[in-house]
Amino acid sequence: MGLIAVPQPYDFERSLDRFTFWGVDRANVWRDGGLHRVVGGREVRITRANGGVQVEPCDAAIEQVVRKLLGLELDLRGFEAFAQGDPVLAGAVRLLPGFRPPLAPDPFEALVSSITAQQVSLHSAFAVRSRLIDRFGEPADHAVAFPTRERIAGASEEELTALGFSRRKAEYVLGLARAELDFDDRCPCRCRTISSLPEPERPLPPRRAALPMTIRTATTADRELIHELWEEFEAELDHEPHLRETWAEAWDDLSGTVHDGVALIAEEDGRALGFLFCVLGDRGRRTAHVTDVYVRPEARRRGIGRALLAEVVEPARKAGLEHVSLEVLVRNAEARRLYERLGFAAVDMFMVAPLGTFSERVGSEERSRSVGSLHVQTDDEAGVERAVTQFMPRLGRTEWTTVTSDRNGWVTVTDDLCDHDRSAQRRLGTELSERMGVPVVAFAVEEEAVARFLLFERGRMVDEYLSVPTYYGELNKADELSLAANATLVARLTGADPARVRAVARTASVPSELPPARELIEQIADLMHLEARIER
Repeated sequence: MGLIAVPQPYDFERSLDRFTFWGVDRANVWRDGGLHRVVGGREVRITRANGGVQVEPCDAAIEQVVRKLLGLELDLRGFEAFAQGDPVLAGAVRLLPGFRPPLAPDPFEALVSSITAQQVSLHSAFAVRSRLIDRFGEPADHAVAFPTRERIAGASEEELTALGFSRRKAEYVLGLARAELDFDDRCPCRCRTISSLPEPERPLPPRRAALPMTIRTATTADRELIHELWEEFEAELDHEPHLRETWAEAWDDLSGTVHDGVALIAEEDGRALGFLFCVLGDRGRRTAHVTDVYVRPEARRRGIGRALLAEVVEPARKAGLEHVSLEVLVRNAEARRLYERLGFAAVDMFMVAPLGTFSERVGSEERSRSVGSLHVQTDDEAGVERAVTQFMPRLGRTEWTTVTSDRNGWVTVTDDLCDHDRSAQRRLGTELSERMGVPVVAFAVEEEAVARFLLFERGRMVDEYLSVPTYYGELNKADELSLAANATLVARLTGADPARVRAVARTASVPSELPPARELIEQIADLMHLEARIER
């Protein structure tokens, strides 16, 4: 037994929470207040101790691995000092006192885990990783040693895809295992001399010529040309009728900008490619506000939009303005990405609701109802009913529960508590999957606005889909992506066609960009060969 000192403050449980939060990690098993991992063929137990951690057994080789695993090599004080200059990072440091991120102690394990987690939810990634470890690793008392390169190199693509890997990911993992790479050579730059590159045998190509495009100031004489571009712009925006303006209304504003603001037309060989209109510090804003910017489709991806926007800088400075603003449709993801790269950040959002819906909901303090159903892959209806009867009292009081058999080899469960409590449905799905030893699918229509499904396997949630990931609040990009459907996993557990899963189970920024939630969840259930019970 050995004591390894850890720089303080150190929150042992919070730092190692990642090994349980996303599901079971078979290589790093949390048990009775300690972490178990196989190191050099021996199972090691790591527990909290005053000033550090207690490791049993412990020798020099084990201590080196544990230090890497617990992230003791990381200079957190340096990071915390750096973070004070950034309000977001500084806030994260304050919220996570004593947190020290753990690391994969082996480069091969780290790379395989990274491949596993690409473009899937972390619940799914942990499930696939654990199946890989169980299949090819060497088990100890509680933990399983992460598989060696040699063991995985001898596997086939079919063996890996059966564990939940996509075919491409299986190729990557096998290619990594079979590659002639020395993972112990951590810093090759320190011991190798890097030779200089030879001079080219022929001259470098000439610098790319400037855009064969000019930008000029628009005048009132360009009215018909601007009208033509504006009509194309409006047709592409495809606004709902109640949001459309007429050309006469638009020209009232645009002609004013021609006189008092920035009005530009991009041209090439006498043909107009696009326009930009910018109001300088008007309409209650102290910003250079870009009201309209448009580039014809055939002229895009040539930097013309960026060039038009660059022309705003000097007039804004002369007007004494320090900010540029604009508006963009939520659904225009390509334009939003460009503006974000240029430094724009979302400040407000323009929202629209049908008057009938608004009238109905503003008069009620209750949220719109949610409904759902669980589907257990078994024909043992009696067994499911016994399990539900046992588990439901633990979840809370419910008015009613029904258990029925479908003709396709699944048993369906609907329940009043699960309809209005998402956590109850999630916990029941986990329990049924664990007890019955089979996959479970949960469907839900939430607040009559968004569709959700959950996949459970062997007592763990392995995938989650939400039609509008940010419906309940803003998420970071990784969490938002994790709520997209994993078509490969859905196909493996339900027999669905992966291409149909990708086509139907789409995500969006707002519910209006997708079919109505009930219709969408019925389509998703159908491709899984199930029937969502949401008639209530």
